[in-house]
Amino acid sequence: MNRTLACAAFLISASFIHAADQVDAFVTRMYQVVLLRTPDSGGLAYWGNNLRGGSITGGGLALSFFYGSEYLARNRTNGQFVDDTYQGCFNRAADSGGSTYWNTALANGLPRFDVSYGFVMSAEFQTLCTTYGVVAKSAAEAKIGNTRSFVRRLYNVCLAREPDAGGIQHWTNGLVNGTVGGKDVTESFFWNAEFHARNTNLANYLTYHYRAFLNRDPDAGGLAAWTASYTSGSNSRRDITRGFADATEFVSLCSAYGISAGSTATGAILTISGSVKDNGTATVGNEVRCQKQDQLFDIRVTSASGAFSFKTRPGDSIDLYQVVVAAAQ
Repeated sequence: MNRTLACAAFLISASFIHAADQVDAFVTRMYQVVLLRTPDSGGLAYWGNNLRGGSITGGGLALSFFYGSEYLARNRTNGQFVDDTYQGCFNRAADSGGSTYWNTALANGLPRFDVSYGFVMSAEFQTLCTTYGVVAKSAAEAKIGNTRSFVRRLYNVCLAREPDAGGIQHWTNGLVNGTVGGKDVTESFFWNAEFHARNTNLANYLTYHYRAFLNRDPDAGGLAAWTASYTSGSNSRRDITRGFADATEFVSLCSAYGISAGSTATGAILTISGSVKDNGTATVGNEVRCQKQDQLFDIRVTSASGAFSFKTRPGDSIDLYQVVVAAAQ
């Protein structure tokens, strides 16, 4: 081998070793910051090889550390967990505003997993990973993160609370899998018992719709128009919800979160959500909501035997559909 080739081979080898060392350094600091120990050789090799091979991302590794049995056994308080997350994901202490925000969210019921996911989806974590030559997140992980954020804001706006772990997972799965769309989920928040128990007046009802569907407070003209249409009897509260769901602003909002406004499910199926039992019985007058893709229907039980009458949007043929009962929210 001549001197030029030998020099080139040395540079390539040195570059590879440096890259490998950087990845191992990323793994090592996770052990030190999250688990308070140096990595064992087997763990260092396992995580390093998976990062280099692309079978896990930096975000996936961080979540594995924070939700592994070793960290969970430390029994950290919410405040300690937030501090650990800042150090693990941002390589710094928590700032006052950020610490207050996340601790308040946790105290109000936000699952810790959603705190962690928010950190590993952030630009600051991306910068940390880039420093070590590590891929921060995959496209699939980013989609899940954006979808969880979409669902969380609906809990905040419509129900004035943080999501429970089961609820946010349920809606996220449906949106990611395409079995429901943004319209279906957002309407469900306005048509469930918890929202109705808030007993909102019309002005608040409309304001929540503007915030949930359009991500803004109402403009004076729009608020006046919706108020007039309701007081005149032209639109019911459900009609108002459907009107907001059809708005182009809402479609744009869904796109910003990377989700479809309408369901991507296929097949001629009406999905009924409500207190209709599998045997077809329900209280007379019980009105439930159903959908086929992004088309909406009212179904009202009209007899004690559970017979249904259908009110559909103009031009739609109800005889194309079969009826199935969906799981409760």
